[in-house]
Amino acid sequence: MAVKTGMRAAFERPARDVRGLAVAFFLLVSTGGHGQRVMSEQVKAGEVLFWERCAACHESGLRNAPLIGNRKMWASRIAKGEAVLLEHAIHGFNRMPPRGGHPDLGDEDLHNIVRYMIFVAEDL
Repeated sequence: MAVKTGMRAAFERPARDVRGLAVAFFLLVSTGGHGQRVMSEQVKAGEVLFWERCAACHESGLRNAPLIGNRKMWASRIAKGEAVLLEHAIHGFNRMPPRGGHPDLGDEDLHNIVRYMIFVAEDL
């Protein structure tokens, strides 16, 4: 069997290639163009730090910490703005100690963690 190349081969591609494109187009249209969001490098850095430093409280609710990914718990907090959440992370808020009890975390580290927590809550 000879292998076809060039323009002729391009026009004779199997129908499954076209079906794949049709399925991708349908998914894009059916979600209103809202597929899963892509994490920025800052959010990815925040994810790593979150699971190393913040998960103990924000996964269990220790000290009434809002649970990671709980849209209901995060909605009013996110509505206050990222800057307010960062200030709370830096200086402490309610029962959360300053810098989440990790004085070695810099402001940019905390900002990335806040970005990650917002990302998760909004991506549900």
